Amino acid sequence: MTSPNLIHMRTAREKLKNNWSTAFLVGLTVMIPQTISEILKAIGSIEAGGMEDISLGLISTLVAAPLALGFSIYTLNLFRNGSADYNNIFDGFKSLGKILGVYFLMIALIILGMILLIIPGIILAFGFSMAYYVMIDKPELGIVDTLKESWKIMKGNKTKLLGLSLRFIPWAILGILCLVVGVIFVLPWMQMSYASFYEEIK
Repeated sequence: MTSPNLIHMRTAREKLKNNWSTAFLVGLTVMIPQTISEILKAIGSIEAGGMEDISLGLISTLVAAPLALGFSIYTLNLFRNGSADYNNIFDGFKSLGKILGVYFLMIALIILGMILLIIPGIILAFGFSMAYYVMIDKPELGIVDTLKESWKIMKGNKTKLLGLSLRFIPWAILGILCLVVGVIFVLPWMQMSYASFYEEIK
C-alpha cells in the first residue's frame, strides 16, 4: 500500500509537470534574499556580529517573509487550479504588516520552545507550519488567530508532516551535489507537497 506521503509527493510532481520552468524561477526568487546575505558574509563585506550584520538580517527577513507567503500562494493556486502566475510570488507584499507579524511571533515562540528543551520548539514549528496557507484561505483572521488555526488543523498531523519533510532530505542532498541548482527544483516540489498535505487536513 502506497504511503500518504508518497501520494503527496507524486501528486505534487504531477501538478508541476508542465510548470517546472516557472516553478524554478519562483524557487530561485525565494532563495535570493538569503543567498545574497550569505554571499556578502562569505566575502567579508560585513563583520559577523556587527550592527551591519543585524541590519542585513532584518532587511533579508523583511523580503523573505512575504516571499515565503507568495510561494505558498503560488503553489496553492497551482495545486487547486492547475495554473499559477509567477507574479504570485510578490502577492505576499500586499499583506506585509500581517505576514511580518505572523512571522516574528511564530519565530519568537519557536525560539522560546527551543530554549526550553528543543523538542517543544520543533513541535511548535510543525504546529505553526500551515500558518501561511491559513492566511490565504482565511485572510479575516488576525495574527494570533492565524497561528491558532494552524495549530488546530495540525493537531494529530505533526508527525505526518515530519515524515513528509524527512522524505525530501535525500533529494535536497542530491540537489546540493548538483551544484546547488538542484535545490531550486526541490523547493517547489516540497512546497507543492505541503500544499497537497494542507488540502487533505484542513
